[in-house]
Amino acid sequence: IVISLLATGRISAQMFKAALTERLENYEMVRTAEAIRNDLDKSLSVPLAQTRALASNTFLLDWMAAGEPASGIETWKKYAKSIKSGTGAMMVSWVSEATLSYYDDDKDLARKLSIEGKDHWFKAFMDSGKSHEFNLGIEEGKANVMMFINALAKDDRGHRASASLGIDMTEMAERVRKLTIGQTGQVFVVDQSGKIQIHRNPALVKVDNKVDIHALPEFSAIANTLLTKGNFNLARYRGEHGDMIIVSSYIPSADWFVMVDISEE
Repeated sequence: IVISLLATGRISAQMFKAALTERLENYEMVRTAEAIRNDLDKSLSVPLAQTRALASNTFLLDWMAAGEPASGIETWKKYAKSIKSGTGAMMVSWVSEATLSYYDDDKDLARKLSIEGKDHWFKAFMDSGKSHEFNLGIEEGKANVMMFINALAKDDRGHRASASLGIDMTEMAERVRKLTIGQTGQVFVVDQSGKIQIHRNPALVKVDNKVDIHALPEFSAIANTLLTKGNFNLARYRGEHGDMIIVSSYIPSADWFVMVDISEE
């Protein structure tokens, strides 16, 4: 009878753990990921709309088509400063594909791009086929988390440019970093290819040379599952805190994924 009771107790404990795990998977984790995803989407939608408005400005499109004559630079700077003031952006810029001239809100002509060097981002964006992209990280030697939004500007004659805003997103990033799930769980954000955008470990958050979750041992086997575009994906892995459950949720507006993990123990 004692053996039977012990066996029954073990089975009941296993059933309870299985039921608890199922509840975590089907409700708490999914709802947490959904809430964070919606909050991030809301935070990103306004600066995206502002960058798109910059990209569709008729003066800038006509100026680009005319080859960006010097006579239009003062008008550009005046407009860029108004955008900066009205949006709270830290940086406003315009780069046309034909001239590779980089104009910001302060200088007449800031510089010419070096697309084979540090400005490889420009060619990558123009070749991507995307209408916009987000890049979030900490620049070397700086403390704030910056988000750079690039929007494709184009006219009906085939001229193209990148219109960009740089937004200080330190507060939003801190809010995500400080979220705790249980005792060991965490929240982080990656882009569509798995490159980390927000993480509680500052060493993993970079503007250039981003850290890819495919290269992290605990995620290498499950990265492709987590990067499937849809409402939710679920996987398991073994990390420094033992066996973990992780849920990912796709943010279409940014082409990012929210990742939420928690210990199975």
